[in-house]
Amino acid sequence: HLAFTSPDPSPGGFSGLSLAPYGLTLRASAGSKVPWDEARAEEAWTRMRLRHYAGDGRSLDERSWDYFLKDYAMARSWMGMEEVSHATALASAPENRGKNGARVRELYQKGLSHFVWAEFWDKDNAQYPLAIGRVFYGLGDDRRGMKWAQKALQADPKNAEAFFLEGIMAYRSGDERSAEASLGQALALNPRYTQAAQALQYLRQHPV
Repeated sequence: HLAFTSPDPSPGGFSGLSLAPYGLTLRASAGSKVPWDEARAEEAWTRMRLRHYAGDGRSLDERSWDYFLKDYAMARSWMGMEEVSHATALASAPENRGKNGARVRELYQKGLSHFVWAEFWDKDNAQYPLAIGRVFYGLGDDRRGMKWAQKALQADPKNAEAFFLEGIMAYRSGDERSAEASLGQALALNPRYTQAAQALQYLRQHPV
């Protein structure tokens, strides 16, 4: 039987009425072994949140449905960030370089599925296409990564992080002119963007 814990107060959890992904638990009968079923857990979470937004009624009005979807999109995004953070740490650790490639890709792909879901239901939030772009950057797919960075800029034309991501992928793809323009724009939007300043300096010292 699926059971819910109370809302998770930890930094990685939700706040208020929302339930953290890690607040979902699978309670097995005494003496039995029931494997974790992520699909069933997600379904149970969804039903619980729908009941919350519907209140005493049996159906949701349009505004409540929109709130629910954006709430759930945020939950999926947080789950995706956990996967991507793990993948990044695994790939960047000195002792793991050249190792665990399959595991890193698996984690990136799992994170990607969450971000794609979130972006589909909340297209006004630039952070979701930006997160998808970062995953593709991590996977080495600059063509798709730049496409999603540009989608983030459509949602938020002044997003310095999206310009930065676009710039470093353009540089890695050999397009020095576009890279310099994007990194320069990131720095113009945020003069304290240290990473963008360092990347721009590196580009000028190491032309493609």
